[in-house]
Amino acid sequence: SVEQQNLSSSVEQQNLSSSVEQQNLSSSVEQQNSSSSVEQQNSSSSLEQQNPTSLDIITTLNIRPEGNFFDEASGERTGMNILHVKPSQLRAVMNDKGWKGLRPQLLARRSMRVRPLVDDKVLMDWNGLMIGALARASRALGGDEILLSMAENAYASIVRTCFGEATHNESNKSVGDGDSDAVPEARVDGASTWWHRYRNGSRAVAAMLDDHAMLGWSAAELYQSTGIVTYLDEARMHADTIILEFMDASRGPSIVRRSTSDIPVRQRDAYDSAYPCGNSMAALLFTQLGAILHASVYEEAALMCVRSYGQQINRASVAFCMLLCAWHMQISVPSTISVNASDMHGRTKERVSLLGSLQRNVFLAYLPTAVFVYSQAHSEDTMIVCRGVTCSAPLERDADICRAVEGTSA
Repeated sequence: SVEQQNLSSSVEQQNLSSSVEQQNLSSSVEQQNSSSSVEQQNSSSSLEQQNPTSLDIITTLNIRPEGNFFDEASGERTGMNILHVKPSQLRAVMNDKGWKGLRPQLLARRSMRVRPLVDDKVLMDWNGLMIGALARASRALGGDEILLSMAENAYASIVRTCFGEATHNESNKSVGDGDSDAVPEARVDGASTWWHRYRNGSRAVAAMLDDHAMLGWSAAELYQSTGIVTYLDEARMHADTIILEFMDASRGPSIVRRSTSDIPVRQRDAYDSAYPCGNSMAALLFTQLGAILHASVYEEAALMCVRSYGQQINRASVAFCMLLCAWHMQISVPSTISVNASDMHGRTKERVSLLGSLQRNVFLAYLPTAVFVYSQAHSEDTMIVCRGVTCSAPLERDADICRAVEGTSA
C-alpha cells in the first residue's frame, strides 16, 4: 500500500511536471510566434517604405511558392514563376506609383536572359500597304495631319532605302548591335532601281509585282491627301512599270518581271487573304489613275486584272476581296472631286490643308469610290464635283459642296 501511494505520488508529480513543461513550451511558442509576427510586420513595413505601393505585388504578378509554370511533358509544377498581370488589373498596375520603382529591378533580371531575334528588315510592299492606309485614313478623318505626316515620312524612308544601287552588306552585325550610328560597309552592284528588301545597309531582291503595286497605290493615296504632284508622278511610274514589265497582252500581271530568267515558270496569283495580292493592288492603282487622269490605258489595264480571273471569281468570290473592291470602283463610275486652289504650290509646300475647313468637310463625307484631283484652273479656291461626264459648276461654299458630294454617293 505504501509502495502504491509512493508510485501514485510519483506519477502525479511527473504529470504535473509534464503539464508545467507543456505550459512553458506553449508560452515559448506563443512568444516566438508573437516575435515572428512582429518581425514579419516590420519586414512588410520596411518593404512598403522601400517600394511604397498600394498593390500586393506577389498577388498581382501571380507569384506562387510552388511556382505557376507547369512542365509541358509531365504537367507538374516546376517551382518557377512567369510574372504576368491579368488584363483586368493592368491599368491599376500601370497607374500605381510603386510600380515605377519595381520596373528597373524586373528589367535588370530580364536582361540576364538571351534576347529573342528581331525581324528588322524593311519590305517595300508591306510598307506600301501601311502608307496607303495612313494616307486614306487621314482623309476619312477630315484631314488628320498626324496620320498624314506619318504616311509621308514613311514614304520618304522607303524611297531612301528601297531605291538605289544593289548593295550587299559585308557585316553580319544586326541593327542595334554596337554603335547604332555606324554605317555598315557595303558592296555596290549595278544601276539604281527598286528593291524588295532593305536591311542594315543592304538592298537585295529585285522589286516584284507586289512592291510596285502597293507602293504605287500608296503614292496615289498621298497625292489625293496632299495635292503634291510628285506623288502622282511616282504612282504613274509604278503603274507604267507594271504594264511594261509584268503584264502580257492578254493576261493579268505575273509576280516577277518578264526579264526574269532564273525561274522555270513566271507565276500569277490573284487570291487575296489577310495580305492582298499584287494583281488586286495593281487593279486598284490602275482604277484610281484612270479616274484621276482620264487615261484609257490605265482603265483597260484595270479591267484586264479583273477579267483574267472572272471564272475563279464566279466560283469563289470570297477569295478575291481586294480585287472585288477594285471591280466595284470600276463599275460604279468613280466620283471625281476636283480641287481648284489658287497658290496651290505654296500651300502644299508648307504642308497645310489646301482649302481649310471646306476641304475637311468634303474629306469627312468619305466616298470610297471617289478620287481627288488638284489643279489651278480657277483663280479662286473652288471645288467641282463630277460623276462620269456630269460635273457641277465651281462651288465655293461648304454647304453647296457637301450637297454635291452627297449627291454623288447615290
